[in-house]
Amino acid sequence: NFQMALGQAHLIGLSHSNGCAYADSPTTFPIQRMPNISLKPNPQKCSFSDLINDVENGIYVVGAGSWSIDQQRDNFQFGGQLFYEIRNGQLGDLLRDGAYQGRTTQFWNSLAGLCDASAYHLDGTFTCGKAEPVQVAPVSHGSPPALFRNVRVLNTSDDA
Repeated sequence: NFQMALGQAHLIGLSHSNGCAYADSPTTFPIQRMPNISLKPNPQKCSFSDLINDVENGIYVVGAGSWSIDQQRDNFQFGGQLFYEIRNGQLGDLLRDGAYQGRTTQFWNSLAGLCDASAYHLDGTFTCGKAEPVQVAPVSHGSPPALFRNVRVLNTSDDA
């Protein structure tokens, strides 16, 4: 279901909200926010080498970079801190100026594999800002390395 504030659940036939709206102080109005989410690690043993073993031609994105997502949280573009080529199941050269983009539902439906808990990493920020006047809140997301298939990747360089 979509994130909702108190009082919106009845609009889609639910008896209560899913707790996705809150304020950063008693003097501010609650706003809708994304919950803390994580990808659950693969319960089976799966190393990074196992995960990329069958990838003929791909890109490994490390870290978070620039991002853009529309108001409906449907169309998005995300960058990374580092990008590596994957060729025939092996990490290759470092690449520059990459990003990936898509539509949220299609992207999540392209998830093809996850590493096990030994590779899980939790990350986040204490200052996710939203609204006018700005309200800040901590947010965290965790994941082991994940394999997605058929994701649109582009070169963001001015020289491309």
